[in-house]
Amino acid sequence: MRRFDGATLTQIQGVSCQASPELVPMEERRTLMIPREELSYYWGYLSGPPAGLFLVTVDGERVRVQFRSGAKILREFEWREPGRITDIKKPEPRPSVAVTEATIKQATAATLALCAWAEDGAEVGVSLNGERVATGQLGPTMRNSNAFAGEKRISIPREKLKLLRLDNAVTLDNPNRAIFGVGHAYLDIKFVDGRTARTAVSNRFLFSATQAEGNSSGKTEGWRIIPPDALVSVNLGQSLGPMHLSFRPK
Repeated sequence: MRRFDGATLTQIQGVSCQASPELVPMEERRTLMIPREELSYYWGYLSGPPAGLFLVTVDGERVRVQFRSGAKILREFEWREPGRITDIKKPEPRPSVAVTEATIKQATAATLALCAWAEDGAEVGVSLNGERVATGQLGPTMRNSNAFAGEKRISIPREKLKLLRLDNAVTLDNPNRAIFGVGHAYLDIKFVDGRTARTAVSNRFLFSATQAEGNSSGKTEGWRIIPPDALVSVNLGQSLGPMHLSFRPK
């Protein structure tokens, strides 16, 4: 519940993305478009147990909201005064796997994950810390539908894992001069014992062309849905990045 232009507005919205055995906080896999201090109002999960629902109880001035999976309460909060939310129950932070310069050399697999807007599709070359490591195919995505929604995962060959660092620079080449954008990028690695670790999510969206070049080609959706201060454009044909992806704790 917030106040906008002097009026009180209550909005609770759930969007089903995918199912998973445990809750996956949105900030672990997606670039946040809001200040972190606003997460008490705009929190979300990328995926979680199926059959999710909100149960709202109104008792006079008190409003209590439960986010459930069937009968199980996953998160619960309430308010009496607009704009002052009190958390009653929230999931404990998921345990993280510490990565050091020594342990990163023990990684047995690595993947670059990102989400794209690419109406005609795009082939990209991926470079990690200055060396080409892979190619990937993005899209195509449907116009006015699934831009920056579906996650694309590009595996890094085992023989290239030696390039991994705590702080990584990832660039994308655009050999076919395609118009596209990428965002929500992160690296994840796997160890022999099955544990996984991931970098923080990139804080910028990268576009392969200027907005003027996109307009002249009739491709405008990416610039329409991503705020200008959250994107970086290059001239068509230039490399995108680098994206700085770090395994260091925040």
